[in-house]
Amino acid sequence: MKHFYLLAFLLPCVPYYAVADDAPSAAPVTPLAPPSASIRYRISDSLTLDTYRDFEAALKVNPAIRELEFFNSNGSKGYADSIVNLFQLKIDELKLHTYARGFCDSTCAFIFLMGHQRSLLKGTEDNPTILKLHPIFNSNMNQVVSFSTDKYIQEISSRSGNKISQALLQKMYQATDRYGGIIIKRQANADGKHIFFQGKYGDQLQALSSQTLSELGIEVEE
Repeated sequence: MKHFYLLAFLLPCVPYYAVADDAPSAAPVTPLAPPSASIRYRISDSLTLDTYRDFEAALKVNPAIRELEFFNSNGSKGYADSIVNLFQLKIDELKLHTYARGFCDSTCAFIFLMGHQRSLLKGTEDNPTILKLHPIFNSNMNQVVSFSTDKYIQEISSRSGNKISQALLQKMYQATDRYGGIIIKRQANADGKHIFFQGKYGDQLQALSSQTLSELGIEVEE
């Protein structure tokens, strides 16, 4: 089935904007996707409460949206707990399929893994598709929010059918800076591994599991 993208930065215009799969993000748009088409909303860059409000506004314009794609998002700089919670509620309400392309860090990775289906898309050699998870952090209080992190760990594990174990995800607490944590790569390393732990920025990656992405409950698409 052909997919159509509703680009976040085109929101305020006419009701239905669609861009072909193989078109660059800046390509001209064509109106009115067929009723049977899956409509995808794309988010890039940092996630804020306004990011979520823009998404809600897009849903009012185009209630057929059932796919949510993250492209090169480094997570949030504040309100991470609230942002994850808001997106989780909307994902559950609409049974959204989530996608990620390029880097998807922190808040982005939590939201991606909340999807009712989860697909990693092909990146580039210079910008491979990678998820990075570390504990939810309250920047105002300068501390980890363990209650919320544990809640989301349980939810992610449950949504994967327990393919991603809570014990594996709890490993993120062992990171010693905000750049370390659990890393999931779309492209396996030379040993065929996809999931790793990194203690802090610059540390060597340690393979955590020999599971394939499918065995983690994650699909692969182009």
